[in-house]
Parts: sequence; C-alpha cells; structure tokens
Amino acid sequence: MPAIRHLLSDCSGPNATLSLRRMTILPRCCCKQGLLKRQIDVPRQIRVLSFDDVGFATLVSPALTTIHQPCRDIAVCAFQAMVERLNDPTLPARHITVAPRLVVRDSCGAYL
Repeated sequence: MPAIRHLLSDCSGPNATLSLRRMTILPRCCCKQGLLKRQIDVPRQIRVLSFDDVGFATLVSPALTTIHQPCRDIAVCAFQAMVERLNDPTLPARHITVAPRLVVRDSCGAYL
C-alpha cells in the first residue's frame, strides 16, 4: 500500500496500475475505498489490471480487467511433463508455454 500511496501523491500520478497479486488490488482500487476515496476515477484517470480472473472481478465497481491464467492447463502440462520424466529420466528439459487470456472489463477504460 505505501507504494501506491507514494505514486498517487505525485500530482501527475500514474495512468495505469497492474497488480501481480490479486488480493492486493481490492483495497487499492475497486472497492470504492482506495482510489475512489482519493477522488480518482477508475478508469478515466487511472486504468486497473490484475492477474488471475477471480470471481470477484465482476462484482466490484468498475468491473476489474484481468489476465486469466489457465491454471488447469498449466497443471495438466506440468503433470504430463513429470510423468514423461519419471518414465524416461534421460529426457532433456523443455519449455512449455500456456497462453494467458486478457479479460477486458470496465477498469481498463476500453468502454469509455
């Protein structure tokens, strides 16, 4: 919280914020406490984006724009890779990419 307070104390302030931990976004922005308390309009003055498409994202006002991480797909890929390595320990390490998905809602200003 101190970091966001410091950013907001600057008269020019940021024009967007990204939360890497979903539970930290609520007090700062969307629950009509953090930014609204400071009379900062989301999304007109600042855009808000968070990781993990959590259930409350549509319950706050404005609805929170999120990056959906396909946790089930990640788990399935990790499990398959583990089983393959257990069956053949000589297999080389490999990179697996699972694409996230942007879920656009009101907090990013796309619908202004």
